Amino acid sequence: MNSMSDLLKHLYKEKKIRPLDYQFAKQMRSLCGGNLDKKEVDLVMYISALVSYEYSLSNICVTKEKAEELNSFGQSVVQENIRGLLPDPKDWDNVISSSGVFGNGNEVKPLVFDGERFYLYRNWKMETEVSNSIRTLSKPKCLSKKQLINIKKSLDKLFARNLDLMAQKVIEASGSLSDEKLFGNICELLDVTEENKKRIDKKKLINLVKSEDFQDNLNKLSTIIPESYCINWQKVSAASALTRQFTVISGGPGTGKTTTVSKLLAALIENRNTDDYTIKLCAPTGKAAARLSESISKAMEELPIEKGIKGLIPTEASTIHRLLGAIYKKADFRHNRKNKLHLDVLVVDEASMIDLSLMSKLIEALPDNAVLILLGDKDQLASVEAGSVFGDICGFIKDGVSEKQKEILDYITNYSLPIGLESNDFTDALCVLRKSYRFHKDSGVGQLAYAVNSGKEENIAKVINKGFRDIDVIDLSNESHRKFLNGVSDHYSEYLEHIRNNEEILKVLTSFNKSRLLCATREGECGIKTINEKIETILESRGLISRSNTSAWYVGRPVMITKNDHSLGLYNGDIGICMRSDDGKMYVYFEAIDGGLRRFLPSRLPINETIYAMTIHKSQGSEFEFTYMLLPDKMSPIMTRELVYTGITRAKGSLKLCCIRQVLNKSSRLITTRSSGLSEALTN
Repeated sequence: MNSMSDLLKHLYKEKKIRPLDYQFAKQMRSLCGGNLDKKEVDLVMYISALVSYEYSLSNICVTKEKAEELNSFGQSVVQENIRGLLPDPKDWDNVISSSGVFGNGNEVKPLVFDGERFYLYRNWKMETEVSNSIRTLSKPKCLSKKQLINIKKSLDKLFARNLDLMAQKVIEASGSLSDEKLFGNICELLDVTEENKKRIDKKKLINLVKSEDFQDNLNKLSTIIPESYCINWQKVSAASALTRQFTVISGGPGTGKTTTVSKLLAALIENRNTDDYTIKLCAPTGKAAARLSESISKAMEELPIEKGIKGLIPTEASTIHRLLGAIYKKADFRHNRKNKLHLDVLVVDEASMIDLSLMSKLIEALPDNAVLILLGDKDQLASVEAGSVFGDICGFIKDGVSEKQKEILDYITNYSLPIGLESNDFTDALCVLRKSYRFHKDSGVGQLAYAVNSGKEENIAKVINKGFRDIDVIDLSNESHRKFLNGVSDHYSEYLEHIRNNEEILKVLTSFNKSRLLCATREGECGIKTINEKIETILESRGLISRSNTSAWYVGRPVMITKNDHSLGLYNGDIGICMRSDDGKMYVYFEAIDGGLRRFLPSRLPINETIYAMTIHKSQGSEFEFTYMLLPDKMSPIMTRELVYTGITRAKGSLKLCCIRQVLNKSSRLITTRSSGLSEALTN
């Protein structure tokens, strides 16, 4: 091919790149200065198309090193065609600086080159603003001795050892456990660190626990195992958040993120310096917001605080879009840098789902003195849109803290925290909850999730072969596939029977949401399009649903909204079920965040799809009592460790996984990587 324009046109016609990529490159060519020769103009077109193409793959930027490899647009065959069209890489910097379309960020140009990476200007600006804001927010507060004393009092009350509950658990298990296992259980219950286990008088502890008057002498337990021997990472995370404006709390399912943040909010309120104190809760999707609301409400019931304090802790979360005030049919929000949010504390759950664009909008609308708390699981999938903000931030998590932070945290927690090498103000703001209260050592779901995260085939095989009661891994075949779908349909029969018996609508919705089939892909024999059709066929053959030839709607059809409609208050991820009302009309019913009901005529709904099976991506922010997961029969680019881990950890009770072992093993070895400069920007 004679020119880059010809090559890009060919790729566009072959659908290897988007029309947008091709047109953007042509536009950049038209903006080039007249002092460039043909090869130099071709270089501008090449980089422009590449940056646009990579953004469509969720990459914020393209490194110069990758661009110079020339193995671009996912096409190895392109490499030789490109090589002869471009100038020598050693001359690229001169071409870029004289092209007229690249800037260094100090001036507004369509593209930015920072010496190492190529960006669309908009993406460079968002990344820069997010990194600058996070670094500023990460600086610790200047707290007086009196303030530290008050924080310590709040934490001691909120995270007090529940020795009565611990004693009850120990007594229940003591008869069936050896002394060694009993010792291990007690240490686990009290969060004793490994190095401090050696300091405990094991014989004295066991004799106390097995004595008849154990419950009357619980104070002796604290003498044998003082609090300084332990580290409750929930308490540490809350303590860290109380000493700064910005905190990240990462933890897997069941590690108590919402329990931690509930206690943290209570402590913030107890130590506020004003009566006008506003806390807001939000999450990326309606489902995640509903779960956050439910979790906070439950945690609040057990908090040892005054009613007046409880009354100031919100129990209703909103979507981020609703919080910011989404404007109908516009990409802008009512709240922005010129019209800040009215709040003192903002808690954002499922932060791993937030892309760079939305994170930048959220941070720019944050008041200057507001506290920002991000909750999430660093091992989950990154956002659907470009960027991996939460993952980039959590990449700096250290095992210890700086000496300065250790001094403060040791005082207000009564622990002795480890010092982390190269820890600083930013890394001190990053906390990890390390103990799972849901997935203990006897949980197959938890052990399988950990094994997948290890990326080691032998660890996965060991868990599968151990015979855990809560997991069932089935080898995928035509016969097992058929039986698997029939088993899924058995669970869905329950909510359909509730509809047939005219039971309460909330009961129907609750019943449906107990189970879900998760798929990795949309297309193919194991994709949601095919699987939803097969489940509908099974349910219809059982007489549980009756589909129409003229409409997609039928009584019992479950749907998920796939496009936000701010005017209706329906958002991507909201799930409803079609049922008849007393007047005989069909409506789609949704559970509201406050626990009530909302209904809409099917014709009024925004874009939606049937949801017996949903993608693992869409399941983020949800959990199911009975979780089914189906992996494809061959590898694809989306099959990664994060995807499989996210699917497994949606299981609250049991997991049934149908897959080919080779696909499961290969997926666990592949880690999602996205190009961005955020990590480097956060440390500069």
